Amino acid sequence: MRQKADWVDASLIAEDWNWLLMDPDDTAADIQRRRTLDMPLRGRGRFGTLLSAVYRSRSTRELHMLRGAVDIETALRVHEKDSAGFFIMRPRKDMLGFDERTLNEVENNIDFVVWRLRKDARINAQVEDEEETMAERILEWGDA
Repeated sequence: MRQKADWVDASLIAEDWNWLLMDPDDTAADIQRRRTLDMPLRGRGRFGTLLSAVYRSRSTRELHMLRGAVDIETALRVHEKDSAGFFIMRPRKDMLGFDERTLNEVENNIDFVVWRLRKDARINAQVEDEEETMAERILEWGDA
């Protein structure tokens, strides 16, 4: 993503995407295991993740999206006053290997995750199929 910093404000892109989450209730053993979350977007009072749903494999898509959702929800439990961004790139209709049936399946997978996340007002969940449009959504979220 840092290579695309010309379309996303570089200050929103974390140096280290693996965010070591420190919870006041963590034991020494928890800290020793270094519990990290994949959170490439971070700013004051906000954090977020950018995921791809451009996989023909249903299990791969679901794994990426569900893991991202769990990371967001976990971080919000620790940082209760912060807000989160959940950004998903979906395949374009003209992409090779994505027929109408597969595209519908992708949309259903995305809806399964995004609908649940949008129930929390602190989560801004966005889905786009163009990089430039996604960059605009991320910048809007970063400026809010």
